[in-house]
Amino acid sequence: IAPPEPHGPRWFRITARGTKGTGEQVESVDSLAVTLVSRALLELQAFINEPEGARDNTLSVGQAFTIRANLNNLGTAKTLDTARVRLELGQTQISVLDTLEKPIEVNGFVEWKARAPDSPAEGNITVRLIQRALDENTGLEAAIVSEISRFFVRTDSTGNLIVGRPEVTGPLGATDNILSSGQEFTVRTEIQWQGLRQVSAELLLPLGFFTEEARRNFAGPENRATPSWIVRAPEDSSVSLQEIRVRVEGKDANNDSLSFNVVSDPLEVQVVSKALLRLSAAITAPAAATDGIVSVNQQFEITGFVVNVGSAQVIGEDQIRLVLPEGYSTSDSLVKRTVNNQVSWRIKAKSTPSSGIETIKLILQKRPVDENTGREADVDVGEFAISIQTEPRLLLVWQQEARPAGPTASGEQSLPMMSLVLENLGSENSSAILLQALSFNVTEAGGQPISPADAIQRVQILSRNHQNRVLGELTEIPAANPMLVTLAQKDSILASVPDTIDVMVDLRNQVQVNSLQLGFTSSEAINAIDADSHERVQVVDKSGATGEQFVLQSETSVITESDYNNFYNYPNPFQPGQWPDAGTRFWYYLPSNSKVEFKILTLLGDLVYQKTFEANTPQGQAGGRIPGFNDIFWDGRNGDGKVVLNGVYIAILKTNAGVVTTKVAVTR
Repeated sequence: IAPPEPHGPRWFRITARGTKGTGEQVESVDSLAVTLVSRALLELQAFINEPEGARDNTLSVGQAFTIRANLNNLGTAKTLDTARVRLELGQTQISVLDTLEKPIEVNGFVEWKARAPDSPAEGNITVRLIQRALDENTGLEAAIVSEISRFFVRTDSTGNLIVGRPEVTGPLGATDNILSSGQEFTVRTEIQWQGLRQVSAELLLPLGFFTEEARRNFAGPENRATPSWIVRAPEDSSVSLQEIRVRVEGKDANNDSLSFNVVSDPLEVQVVSKALLRLSAAITAPAAATDGIVSVNQQFEITGFVVNVGSAQVIGEDQIRLVLPEGYSTSDSLVKRTVNNQVSWRIKAKSTPSSGIETIKLILQKRPVDENTGREADVDVGEFAISIQTEPRLLLVWQQEARPAGPTASGEQSLPMMSLVLENLGSENSSAILLQALSFNVTEAGGQPISPADAIQRVQILSRNHQNRVLGELTEIPAANPMLVTLAQKDSILASVPDTIDVMVDLRNQVQVNSLQLGFTSSEAINAIDADSHERVQVVDKSGATGEQFVLQSETSVITESDYNNFYNYPNPFQPGQWPDAGTRFWYYLPSNSKVEFKILTLLGDLVYQKTFEANTPQGQAGGRIPGFNDIFWDGRNGDGKVVLNGVYIAILKTNAGVVTTKVAVTR
């Protein structure tokens, strides 16, 4: 019997003795080395091998898994033949597709493909060694540590995963899910799970949206997470409605083959173009100043406009600062906030003309915030310049045409004394000039002052541009100069549109003087103001003269008695053909309307020229003659249009009042 403890080789000596037939004693000796090893000792181990998540003996309902049994020889002696094992499932309600009994090699393993029950359960799984292998040395069944291996198994429900709808949590203005293009905002969601491992969440963004780290991994025992991401919206807002989702993945804690992939309900966001402020400004009043040219000391209005050209709304107020060139002033605050996106300043131009173009600046000093980003709105144009130039206001006054000199009669009505052309020398769009009054000096020929009341009964100022509308009238004629005529209707003189006014005089029936002349001895006699600034404008003549250098006189009217026999011509003698309008004018007086026959005869009685005027023509109207209007003009030509010879001719006037004659001298 071998000893209980293994040992190394031991030698056994074997001696054989015997006697030969001859009676001789013989002996034979041999040695045998015997090594003592530990006997074969079988150990059985059973466990769940796959999947990895089930190795803690916790299963999910319905999951597939693998049971493995290992049979190891802990001894040194080898074994012969194979062993057999049997799987016992007890109360676990687990099912297997294989046979429960299986052969197993020593130092090998055997597996069963199993499936967990469809409902939670628990119990012991036992693997029993029902046939042992033989110890090769003893030929007997090998020794065993234990003939069974048992472990406890629990089947639970599968893991579950709940993913909340993501939401925008900041900034506050974006929580209504309306975003400004290019803005940053925060997206957050809530995740809950049970029985899962390797849980991760990924933010699924539409094209153009960006976040630094879209995927988040969660570790630890917690079954809840609230991940958040900082996201930047796209600069392009052409596609306004977008969907943001969160995808959460995980594996069943017990069943590696069971994966979870849940995508949240969408967060719908609308991307609008970000608030973008554009500052502009203009001269808005008066209309004549909108071209940037104003009169000295003129008051004008500048309006600044702040327009949000983006779709995102703005919150809060903005402020604009006004920067004026030297000499310009305003009584308003230089910094003002807009009302309904605009703000205005009343500005007074400087008192001297500009030497060049100057600049008024408006600067957007304070910005409102974008309602979505909660930050100051971006600026497209934050500074705006308005060109401004101050010009002197000049009114050019000149006499359009000299009234042909000649006589007129006492009591004459609507005698044209002067035709004045008024020109506003401002730029094309500058403000109008208003003519307010005219102050005349009344003299005789030669400039001797006379009492206006001795010759004049009424003065009227008529606007030729407005169909001879009466602008002003004076009936209470002063006894001494000057004679001031105030215009009840101011004459508005537009730039680049010359205006013409006629000064008409009614003579007294008994004129105390022999001639009459009207005039201005200074530019101050013409009272005109700027329509916008109401400042007095400077009056100049064609030479640029102003002040006391400005002198404008009417032609002299010679005053005669109202007598039909008073028939004469002026000039006399005259020189025909000297200039296109060269000729002579005939003056006469008609007690009543009459047909007029006019003839030119030689001293021998030959007819040179004749013309007839009906009673309803100006030449047939009762009263005296107004040169250039209702007198008779002869240019010194005969009926064939040829200039007559030098000499004296007879002029004959035949009316219902009789026949009168006068001599006409022609020189060449």
